[in-house]
Amino acid sequence: MLIPLLETCKKRKRKPKLYAFHTFCDPRCPINPSGPFRDNIRFFIQECADVEDYHVNEMPVWCTLLVQENRGIVVPLYTVEETVTHSKQPFCDHCRCAGLIVGAADSGYVLMTFIYIPKEIITRDSVELNCDDDGLFGFKLKNVVAGYIGCVWKFCLHMGWSHHFVSKRKYHLIIPVDADWNKPLTDSAFGLQTHLLHGLIHCNGFGHLLCINGRGGGSNFLCGREIMDLWDRICTNLHAQKITVEDVSKKKSMDLRLLHGVAYGHPWFGRWGYRFYHGSFGVTEHKYHRALEVLSSLQLDDIIQDFSKTDQSREMTRIIRCYRDLSETCLITIRDLLRLMLTLKSQVPINPKLALAKGLSPASFPLRSSIRAAPPNKLPIREKPIKCHKFAAVIASMDSRWPTRRLHYAAEVIVNALKESESSNQSGMTRQEVRDAARLHIGDTGLLDYVLKSMNNVIVGNHLVQRAINPVHRVLEYTIQELTSSGASLAASRPETESVIQAPASIPTVESCFDVYNDVFFLYKNVLQSYPESDVCGLATQDILDSKCFIKEFPFRDDDDQLLRFICRVLPSSMELDMELSKDFSPGELIVIPLYATIGELKIAAEKALRDTYCITEEYVVTELESVNGLNDEEVVFGALKSGSEVWVKGIGIDLRTELRYEGGPDNWTVKCECGARDDDGERMVSCDICEVWQHTRCSGIEDSDTVPPLFVCRKCCSSLVPQSAEMHGFQYETSETVMLSSGIGFWEEDATRYGKAGFFDC
Repeated sequence: MLIPLLETCKKRKRKPKLYAFHTFCDPRCPINPSGPFRDNIRFFIQECADVEDYHVNEMPVWCTLLVQENRGIVVPLYTVEETVTHSKQPFCDHCRCAGLIVGAADSGYVLMTFIYIPKEIITRDSVELNCDDDGLFGFKLKNVVAGYIGCVWKFCLHMGWSHHFVSKRKYHLIIPVDADWNKPLTDSAFGLQTHLLHGLIHCNGFGHLLCINGRGGGSNFLCGREIMDLWDRICTNLHAQKITVEDVSKKKSMDLRLLHGVAYGHPWFGRWGYRFYHGSFGVTEHKYHRALEVLSSLQLDDIIQDFSKTDQSREMTRIIRCYRDLSETCLITIRDLLRLMLTLKSQVPINPKLALAKGLSPASFPLRSSIRAAPPNKLPIREKPIKCHKFAAVIASMDSRWPTRRLHYAAEVIVNALKESESSNQSGMTRQEVRDAARLHIGDTGLLDYVLKSMNNVIVGNHLVQRAINPVHRVLEYTIQELTSSGASLAASRPETESVIQAPASIPTVESCFDVYNDVFFLYKNVLQSYPESDVCGLATQDILDSKCFIKEFPFRDDDDQLLRFICRVLPSSMELDMELSKDFSPGELIVIPLYATIGELKIAAEKALRDTYCITEEYVVTELESVNGLNDEEVVFGALKSGSEVWVKGIGIDLRTELRYEGGPDNWTVKCECGARDDDGERMVSCDICEVWQHTRCSGIEDSDTVPPLFVCRKCCSSLVPQSAEMHGFQYETSETVMLSSGIGFWEEDATRYGKAGFFDC
């Protein structure tokens, strides 16, 4: 559905604010906020959005219109401010599942969460560390600051964001599906997974990317990369702190976190800086990266050998050999092969019957980009139209760290080099020849490689740049063709990103002979998912698939301006510590004050920030700054504290009795699974009906397709009950046993535990 710009604007009561889609939220476009997220988001909706005349779940809605001129569409970006005190769901399930899941205390991969204690009161001789049976570490401070002597502070190793204080506001940023662009949001908008974009950010700057759907997910106009670029620019511009995403994206039934992880060493979201945060079923970051290393380092020659006695041997050999012939570089590992295949653009696959009719055997099908030149004295059998893309449209959909003008300049330099080669009657230029010629004008080889990668059937000015395999030398060559007046006018008149140009009789036609996606799927299914007779590869694949949660941290920026910035953290009193022994305090809040503000003004700013951000500190009063002992309120901060440092505050007024305390909710649950999980990781769990401890159904022997039994008793409780009755009836109770796996690869050694089923009963 194409939305005319004029029609969309007429539906507004007043003239709307319009912004370019691909530059929106670039630096200083349209705003350049310098404060914390809680202030920046308010400034954003005030300056860049128009309030709507309806509400979603009684929450106000603002709309920002983003224009894509080359496609003639207007994209609505909605911002909904959800006030927690009036919300039907005040707690955040996404924060609860964003916990750090680590192994058991003796696994070697223990990660301690940070507890907010001034480093000045901690010394090597003042801490006594111990661990209890529940996996909780505690320590006693000895001979330290008055008021803390003898206090035992216990905290859990496995907490994530569930311990964050409940923020007072959540902001939903939504781009609905194409068909709903001219419709108001409904009350069910928060729970839909069909939005092109849905991000949720708490007013403290911590948020979650809930869903993203490009062309493969229902959009007719926007690709996933364009939407992610927009989301990343918004988060960067508004100074978000951390954003998580649960990567369950698929393409043609292939999990992209597995496919892209093996090919690039990171998931699809890794292009924008998202990295491993936590895995399910006790998968640690160490295990995740080791699993990627195991799969990505599989040698292609070894794969051919290992599949030699299988039914897939012939097809596997064909794929590897053909893509090796196509590549300019030597393909050694499965990572090299997948990178090449994912770089190639898919084309219409060859018809096998037609190929056989031409006398080609299945094993000798021509390459995907092979050139079939017409005989010199005969007209070509058919003239095939070529779909060409304008260079401006190509770079608009690419993730680039170079500005647009630099990309255009590099393309012009490449075109000039090809024109000079054509004038000297050369048939084409190899990639290295083009690169060397362009380096005479551009020294940035990374920029040249980036642009060359996109130069295929691309229109730059009035020239068409193509690349294909030279049938004689078997190397990839770039060629250039000046468009005819009719072809150039056709390309210029089309507003779309694609132009169809009839190939001249003198131009060799490019015949599509491979379906790259089918070849990728073949490797995905047979190598990554079911490698023959290899438990190591199976375990590595499972660890990657069990790693769904990724995170991007936006670094703290202390800009060079006339402002001071501090991270304000709450230092609890001893009474508050006695009441809260199992959870950490929320992360610090960014405070921005003028250059010559006083200590008293810093206290007021910290107090205002805490009151504005969290429900539990709505009446908090700052009484003391721990870092500036001895300074009175009238003294200037500049010179006493370094901008960008942490400031610990003491005060009164934390409401420990409110239910809106932690994002994880008021309920206290215990997770203690045999895989090492100690917090909710988003996977299906079951609670023991005796000890009420939660653990994964998969780890307890309950298949995902099975229903949870109405009565479940964990293995620990079974072991305390069964032996008594077993001795009476002469039965033995089977305990868990440990199986050690060691691979021939040399660096993969993990413990795999096979457990007997726990006691669960259908009653």
